[in-house]
Amino acid sequence: MRKLLAFLIFLLSVALQAQSDTYQIDRQYSQAELEKDFDIFWESIQEVHPSLYEFIAKDSLNDIVAASRASIQSGGELYLYQKISNILSKVGCGHTVCFPSHNWYAAIKKSNSIISFTVKQIDGELYIWDHVYPDSLSLKGLKIKSINSVPTEEVINKIIPLIAGDGFSSAFSYYVLQRSFRSYYAYSQPFASEHTIAYYTDDNEIKTITLPAHQVIKTSPNPAKSELGFELAESGNKINFYLKNDRKKIALIDIDAFERSKFKRFYKTVFESIAENNITNLIIDLRNNGGGYFPHGNELLTYLIDGDIPFKIIRNDKKVKKSDYLKMPYFSKLTKRLFNVIPNKNNTAGKQETIINYKTKKKNFFRGKVYVLINGGSFSMSCYVASNLRQKTKATFIGQETGGGKYGSNAILSYNLTLPHTNLRVILPHYHCAHQYVDFEKGFGVIPDIETNYTIQNYLNQEDLELSMALSKIENK
Repeated sequence: MRKLLAFLIFLLSVALQAQSDTYQIDRQYSQAELEKDFDIFWESIQEVHPSLYEFIAKDSLNDIVAASRASIQSGGELYLYQKISNILSKVGCGHTVCFPSHNWYAAIKKSNSIISFTVKQIDGELYIWDHVYPDSLSLKGLKIKSINSVPTEEVINKIIPLIAGDGFSSAFSYYVLQRSFRSYYAYSQPFASEHTIAYYTDDNEIKTITLPAHQVIKTSPNPAKSELGFELAESGNKINFYLKNDRKKIALIDIDAFERSKFKRFYKTVFESIAENNITNLIIDLRNNGGGYFPHGNELLTYLIDGDIPFKIIRNDKKVKKSDYLKMPYFSKLTKRLFNVIPNKNNTAGKQETIINYKTKKKNFFRGKVYVLINGGSFSMSCYVASNLRQKTKATFIGQETGGGKYGSNAILSYNLTLPHTNLRVILPHYHCAHQYVDFEKGFGVIPDIETNYTIQNYLNQEDLELSMALSKIENK
């Protein structure tokens, strides 16, 4: 059986390689082909999405779609990608995302035409960060005036409409712009084997340098927690627990993602340690945490929220039509069947509601002061955790607005749509996760109590403003 499986994988890899070798990145598709792909996209999102018109009136979105459909001409894969992504940015759902085809990524990698630096984005300005450069010159931290003669404002204005965020907030879009600049630059600008950057020197002179495109960049590490006196006490899967040898009794849980494995054992050990060390101040770092497994996030909350924690998800109460292009992963299908076993709690026609109740831990429940660090990368399950802590505890929030919506988001289980001609891929969420937030301004993220704003010098100095602020608040209380 193993030999058969290995052979099948080998055949698949050979087939994919052959397909990518024949792929032409500049291929032009006919108007009819692009119209067909566009129509399948629009039919599928209406079929699957749980809250398509949550942040835009149905007539308004339908008019935008109709105008986009009417303007379709022949063009390349990215031409249709940009049309679809512009529509998705109007929906207000950061989980509904379009990606170029696998063949496109393979061709880009083979052609080595990715821009050769990352950026920091501050107040609408771009600064060079990690980059490939001549040994004698470091451009890190210098403000960009233009790239290949295109002003930075125009570069940004072409990228932002391609990035869907939750609700009306732009926090997630600008976070993704910075985190994935190289990819989105490739999505929005013509391919080039080199890029000429006009930049400002420290003396505010304008200079230029031409850098060859490059595939691999070594990225700078985040500021080390040890620089602020924290010692690693327990390590898990993308989650770490630190203790600080300090009279203020401080601990830190740094969660990069809510992974599936061994989280219950991890939190059991962590909160036992918190109790044994008489910790009274707990810092939870949700920055740059794009979410993950919902039982993991809820397990953390059971140590922090006193009372039941209802996890509420909603989908359209109709069977999704079979399609050659629309697929749900196998294990997601199994999870959906399990959800369907739970009785429907909603009396609203056309909706199926599932509620899973989580109970407060009786042992090692934390009753001290909680500080939560957030930013535009706090998305999906990490925003669900932040929203619940904001609503049901007296936690202090430090950082920037979360990228995820405070009132809820769409995901949990998703369909994968692959369009037949261009092979563009679209992720379509099937459930809406309601945070059940009371007295909120709909369409925005969790707003911090203490806002931090970085300068380029803060980044160059590797300062951690949010963690430093949390420690300052603890010292001065």
